[in-house]
Amino acid sequence: MSSEDRYGGMGGFAASLNSRVGAQARISKAIGFAWLCGGAAIATCLTASGVAVAFLGYSYSNRPLIKSRKPLWLPFSKQN
Repeated sequence: MSSEDRYGGMGGFAASLNSRVGAQARISKAIGFAWLCGGAAIATCLTASGVAVAFLGYSYSNRPLIKSRKPLWLPFSKQN
């Protein structure tokens, strides 16, 4: 076997092409995984903010109908 039979000619070209295709496939998989992780992070943040807004809205909708004379934010205010 000569060196031309092992690495040269059509076999060497096919090996080089196969190596480049494999590298591009690994890069594409990595980019796809990054998009997947980014989408999952965005979905998690949006879900958490939606749940927080829902709890906030629920807390405002279930306030008692009778209002106290003293505002809650001024505990030491004078009564008229």
